[in-house]
Amino acid sequence: MIQHLQDCVNIVVYSRGATKNKNGLKFKFVSLEAALSQNLIVLSIPAQYIGEFLKTNRTLVNPDALVVDVASVKLQPIADMKRYLPSSCEIIGTHPIFGPGSAAKGIEGHRIVLCPVRCRPESLMMFRSLLKYKKLVVIEKSPEEHDKAMAYVLSLTQYVGRALQAVHAHDTELTTPAYESLMEMRAIQGSDSWDLFYSIMRTNPYAEQVTGELRAAFAMLDEQLDSGKKTKHGEVA
Repeated sequence: MIQHLQDCVNIVVYSRGATKNKNGLKFKFVSLEAALSQNLIVLSIPAQYIGEFLKTNRTLVNPDALVVDVASVKLQPIADMKRYLPSSCEIIGTHPIFGPGSAAKGIEGHRIVLCPVRCRPESLMMFRSLLKYKKLVVIEKSPEEHDKAMAYVLSLTQYVGRALQAVHAHDTELTTPAYESLMEMRAIQGSDSWDLFYSIMRTNPYAEQVTGELRAAFAMLDEQLDSGKKTKHGEVA
């Protein structure tokens, strides 16, 4: 995020871990109090921790700030921000639909979802303009629309990618384009943190239904294979 925004805004960072800038990026580490006093606050925190973080630190938040999250789910983080942030704070939920792996060659043309929750039209326009200046494709959705779509887009790919790791699926010279796509999924999703995986699978209220349908489909295919019967379309039934 710093890499792509450092030429547009002055960035300060609070981190529980890193305290030294080892990458030559244009930002400085500050205290939590200083970070939460900014006019634009970006919560780069897994969805499952946002509520507790804001509950604990709500008195430090600049009451006039525009607060943005970048979590992969939207309903729960937005509910937490509305619950714990000062009512005077503006809120925009966001989800950059890419990460370090998928955007390794740059962010141009990648998509980002905005869920305007509580903000002035001019604040939303400013934020959209910044994202479009970075040549991102900006999509506006409600939190419900976002999470329903991501239950398929993210929950399925994360679930399958982790499963491919678990069965030790590996590269081979005897491959096909379809298998190569699976290996790319394994590499990208498998390198994501467990916190991100947990967030996608457990804080999206629609994820369990979708992954449950996948498990049921696998069971149905096993049953059809065991029975040896075929449908009129030629599939085993």
